[in-house]
Amino acid sequence: MKAFNASHTEEFVLLSRTIADKLIDHFIDQGSVDLIKSYALRLPIMVICKLLGLDEADTGAFAEEMWALTVPFSRAFEASGMSSREVDEANISTLKLQAFFRNELEKRRKRPTNDLISRFLQAEENGQRMSDDDIIANIIFLFVAGHETTSNMIGNAFIALHRHPAELVRLRSEPALISQCVIECLRFDGSVQMAFRDVLEDMALDGYHFSRGDTIFLCSGSAHRDPARFVEPDRFRIDREDVDFRQLLNFGGGLHYCLGARLTMIELEVAINTLLRRLPDMRIPDLEQITWHSSNTLRGVESLPAIWTAQH
Repeated sequence: MKAFNASHTEEFVLLSRTIADKLIDHFIDQGSVDLIKSYALRLPIMVICKLLGLDEADTGAFAEEMWALTVPFSRAFEASGMSSREVDEANISTLKLQAFFRNELEKRRKRPTNDLISRFLQAEENGQRMSDDDIIANIIFLFVAGHETTSNMIGNAFIALHRHPAELVRLRSEPALISQCVIECLRFDGSVQMAFRDVLEDMALDGYHFSRGDTIFLCSGSAHRDPARFVEPDRFRIDREDVDFRQLLNFGGGLHYCLGARLTMIELEVAINTLLRRLPDMRIPDLEQITWHSSNTLRGVESLPAIWTAQH
């Protein structure tokens, strides 16, 4: 938390905006693009690369390689588990990533900067510092947890907005609603629909009995549509007043509250606002033809073709 805290919020905003604009620059004159492949997948991982201080000249290519290495990890989120082949692939990726970042740690020790890796090395709590293994594990986790979940959520948000054109029109005319809009997108169609927890001691809850060692599947997507908690829960409304960012289940809670929750919110706000600002007539023509990933935990689409008037 000392290395990755709210005092860097403005830095996150500027960084996300810069990368979003650069990505849009690459395809704005084309008149069409796959928003997932060329925007949603690239933005989160390029932000993480920049936060870690990776060489700007290599960031684009490295982001591609890092994305390829983190793909096997996405299966770890699945309630159905991983096959032996998928475990082997994830282990191979882990070893490659560990070796790469161990080298990066040595570079920062010799020449520290203001990037996140240097902050990890300098962070101290009650006289204790993180070990190299701790730092590397946290860096890899940033890529795994902060990439596909965020990229899927960018796609889900655009789908929700285009399926509710009145709300999209309102957001275009009132961009100050972006924070409320993102919170509603997270509630309405979150990229993480399910989580699972191990029971640490025998317990009872609402008439159900659980034993130590049981696994409980928690359906956050269902909870966010709870009619006892939300008024008209199946209605998408970007100015909804009965939902609060801190009450969303997307980011966990307590000791294990998501470290990158604030960065994720910033990336989502910037991703949506920048695209609407740069491409005001952008539309998604085939909303009913999109293909969702075959997943029972992570929700997102394989591609999201968009079109607009090319700006030559």
